[in-house]
Amino acid sequence: MPPGGGGGGQPPLGSSSGGGTPEDGRMKRASTACKECQKRRTRCTGPPKCSECDTHDRECTFDEQADRRRKANAKRTQEELASLTEFTEQLLNVIRYSNNATTQHVVNVIRSSTSREEIQSVLIQILAQHPELAQQPLGPPGLPPPHQQHPSAAPHHVPNDLDPHNLGPYFDPR
Repeated sequence: MPPGGGGGGQPPLGSSSGGGTPEDGRMKRASTACKECQKRRTRCTGPPKCSECDTHDRECTFDEQADRRRKANAKRTQEELASLTEFTEQLLNVIRYSNNATTQHVVNVIRSSTSREEIQSVLIQILAQHPELAQQPLGPPGLPPPHQQHPSAAPHHVPNDLDPHNLGPYFDPR
């Protein structure tokens, strides 16, 4: 048997047709296989063109977004989360601080089964017309202090002398 080979007509590990030639003699593998190697469930040596695709003259394409372990995916997820957080803050500001007609318009848009992008477009239009809504601080849920309410918003009255026995059949004080 030839040294470093192993009989059988296959090239020895570390040769050019078996992948890369790292110092330890093992085949170099990509962290994410190309689409052809994934489809054929073969080992992939990585970009720019893996040895399998090069040998068999196939198109070698890598989908970076398919690998959920990469930093790029974490960054995309972080950007998506920031976008959703901004969307939520815009929505809450419009609902909390705008007049009833504007709030009802936003609710109707949401109920019309439009996409998030379309809803966000409506919110951006409202915030452009009423920039004071975008500058409202988002605190814990609850009613904003009276001086922060939009002038056309109806005043809220929360009675502080509620008797639990007069709240009806749905209240169970247990």
